[in-house]
Amino acid sequence: MKTPHTTKINYLGYWLKLFLGEYLTSTRNMSHNTQASYRDTFRMLVVFVSEKTNIAIDRLKINDITKEIVLTFLDEFIEKTRNASISSRNQRLTAIKSFAKFLAWKCPEYIDWCHQIRLIPSKKTTQKQITYMDREEIEALAEAPLSNGNQKYAERDHIIILLMYNTGARVSEVINIHVGDIVMPKKRGMGTVTLHGKGRHERTCPLWVDFWDLLKPLMERREPDEFLFLNRFNRPMTRHCIYILIKKYSDIISRKYPNLKGKRPSPHTIRHTTATHLLNSGTDINTVRNWLGHTSIDTTNIYAEISMDQKMKALKKCESPNIKTSSRKWGDDKELMAFLDSL
Repeated sequence: MKTPHTTKINYLGYWLKLFLGEYLTSTRNMSHNTQASYRDTFRMLVVFVSEKTNIAIDRLKINDITKEIVLTFLDEFIEKTRNASISSRNQRLTAIKSFAKFLAWKCPEYIDWCHQIRLIPSKKTTQKQITYMDREEIEALAEAPLSNGNQKYAERDHIIILLMYNTGARVSEVINIHVGDIVMPKKRGMGTVTLHGKGRHERTCPLWVDFWDLLKPLMERREPDEFLFLNRFNRPMTRHCIYILIKKYSDIISRKYPNLKGKRPSPHTIRHTTATHLLNSGTDINTVRNWLGHTSIDTTNIYAEISMDQKMKALKKCESPNIKTSSRKWGDDKELMAFLDSL
């Protein structure tokens, strides 16, 4: 005879509630963005499986989520119906595999099911070339708000672009800066900003001396727990706001710098620019890793790969091979010409 406990462990809803409501939040302490991404994945998955199997969502069981139906969900729904990228597809698969691992840990009866789900391979993606701006381009981008932007928000936009270039901050780190995260000296000098990065990691970056004049008016008479950058409704800026801001000013200066269009300017392009310029200035790669908040130095190594200045400097240090070119033309070879004439 089945007990109530043995009955409920068969149902998908029982385990999803524990996974999304307790495991991700308390046990793993994952970021809000990761929790939201995982939740969205399963919101789509349960609806898809329910429609495919003709089983009500609240009646779905673990064994209804087969390897085959997950593959169909990823290929047909995520890639084709939603027209998502391979990268997005792989992110959805990561969420499902994480749930499978959690279930095998909590309920050994599903170890074999977990094994089948985790056998689903991620798709390989084409690695796009990382782009970065030249010094003149990033300087023009930072100055663009002062001459082309809304006067009310020109100073704010100017500071945001400069701060992103100074710190190499991710867009999520920029919108989450609070007034209290900025520490400025009493007299004009270098301040610091504390950035709250991925995986709840924090890092502190120094600020250029010029920020003393820029940030002081922005911080005056404001509480430490207030967000530093606000939109026109006096609410914290969103990721989308920053993306639109960068695109708007990039389009303006691309008239003078046409090569900028091919570099796909975005907040992350500015981050790439910071890293590349630091390396070109002679900063060691481990310092750049700490500056950007990378956990692994392997992630930072990609910037060493894209630094054309560094490659050119390395090439100049190598001696050119003694390449000799022959001044004799093939038409002067009488034997060869005679042979060709005889054909």
